[in-house]
Amino acid sequence: MTQSKRFYRYSLRIRSRALITLLVLLVMDLKSGLAAQTGYESLPVLNASKILSPELLSGPNHRVQERVTNDGFLNMYTIDSTFGQFKAVSTALLRVRIQEIKAMAAMDKLKGTKEYGAAVKESALSAMVSAKDMVFQPVQTLKTTVSGVGVAFRRAGDSVFGSKRSDTEDSRFKNLIGFTNYKRDYAYELGVDVYSRNEVLQDRLNEISWAGFAGGLTVSAAMAAVPGGAGVAMTAIGTTRLSTAIFKNQPPSDLRRINTDKLKTMGIDPSTIEMFISDSVYSPREQTLLVAALDEMSGVADRERFVQLAALTNNVDMALFRQRQAEMYAGYHKAVSPLTQFVSVGQLPGARSRDGALVFNFPIDYLVWTDSLARLVANTDNLINQLPGITRKELWLSGNLSPRARAEMRRMGWITFENGEVLVVAQDKPAPSYRKEGQAPDATLKLQSRSVALGAGVSWGEGVLTFQGKNYPVAISGLSLLDLGVSSVNATGQVYFLKQIADFSGNYFATQATFAVAGGGGELVMANGNGVFVALQSEQKGTQLTLGASGVSLKLK
Repeated sequence: MTQSKRFYRYSLRIRSRALITLLVLLVMDLKSGLAAQTGYESLPVLNASKILSPELLSGPNHRVQERVTNDGFLNMYTIDSTFGQFKAVSTALLRVRIQEIKAMAAMDKLKGTKEYGAAVKESALSAMVSAKDMVFQPVQTLKTTVSGVGVAFRRAGDSVFGSKRSDTEDSRFKNLIGFTNYKRDYAYELGVDVYSRNEVLQDRLNEISWAGFAGGLTVSAAMAAVPGGAGVAMTAIGTTRLSTAIFKNQPPSDLRRINTDKLKTMGIDPSTIEMFISDSVYSPREQTLLVAALDEMSGVADRERFVQLAALTNNVDMALFRQRQAEMYAGYHKAVSPLTQFVSVGQLPGARSRDGALVFNFPIDYLVWTDSLARLVANTDNLINQLPGITRKELWLSGNLSPRARAEMRRMGWITFENGEVLVVAQDKPAPSYRKEGQAPDATLKLQSRSVALGAGVSWGEGVLTFQGKNYPVAISGLSLLDLGVSSVNATGQVYFLKQIADFSGNYFATQATFAVAGGGGELVMANGNGVFVALQSEQKGTQLTLGASGVSLKLK
């Protein structure tokens, strides 16, 4: 082939590639243009540094990549760590993965002790060494890089009938020889879920549990041998429930029996119970927490409707979603307003409140106004219009709505509440339990506004948090006044359930309606996603504090 022909063919390839690139760009631009013309939004790409707290963004053993994708409902994160790269579909799962990274670092400290080394040598001589290969069969897990929740919102779920054993459980052989007892003990001490779908964590848990089991090293002795202690601070949402002794002391078979008995007591139909308990997509922990949340809503009618929808779950993203959704409903019932009845609105579980509201709770990170969401809301509205006695429609999200989604929902008559992650916390801690128990506050708070736009609320302010004898400057935004004649305001507060200073900063949401206190003022009780509660009182008599739709931001300077 002559040089001129080779050059001609090469130039054709270059032009073809350029043409393909141009066509791709034109299609992308066309889609973006259509979205703009119809008022629908394109799926966003978010920045981790703008949406995550510093402790979630990075730590000694991890860093979250800056680029965060969103499928219209949940954020999808990539975590680079000392132990490899992990994906997290939802901010809730991100917290879990970071907790697991901390636990794996603690395991490395444990493996460096002489006691652990001796146990490893002893395990090599154990009569159980021939069983080790059977113990370490790889755990089969469902891998996903996209949100199953997004798929579920776009189409009805299919019913899945599985075995009574969860996909996340250890083998029957491990249970038979007693290995899983050691593993549950280690997971409990390290503050992680023994049924986690994180394969790297499972491998490390198996390794240290085998050394303890076959080498005769008790969990308490192993932890005591670590210099400085191997305990991991559990700051992720819901870890108070994760650390309860039931997951340590009860094997999965007992958890299924307990869950079955609770569902029977609620009056759930036996066929519905069988379908839900047999759904192997749920881990024993997810299933147990979901049932516990429903059980806490004593007196709420038609809880079976929620169980029926939960039993249709066919992917791991939706399993965690349903667990946290049940916890949000339990938190709303306890801390916001008593619920009276669950209602199925198409494929969505809603609930009636005592005062006539129809409430929808969704553990969603960032809700975007797409064409599919617009259709879903329109169809839901049509179904709601057929229900008698509805005074208003409430939408509670654990995260936020886009500005467009917020405006469209309000235009269609919805009252929206954001940063409702605190509802999961409220399920665990009665609000305000300290009123009944005389609990002393862990810290005190003094706030002062620098400017108040009349009728609009505090634009910004500052304060001082006093915790364990030290003062910390605080920045505040989002607090409003119901007294239009006030141009500035001072407030004092008591802080409860604050165990470490890092837990204070965050978005706070009201846990109950404002109630009257001595002196004629009002008290606002609010909490953040770390389980910290603040009881705030205005120092001006007759002035009532309230929160904006996105809650109040309290941050250490």
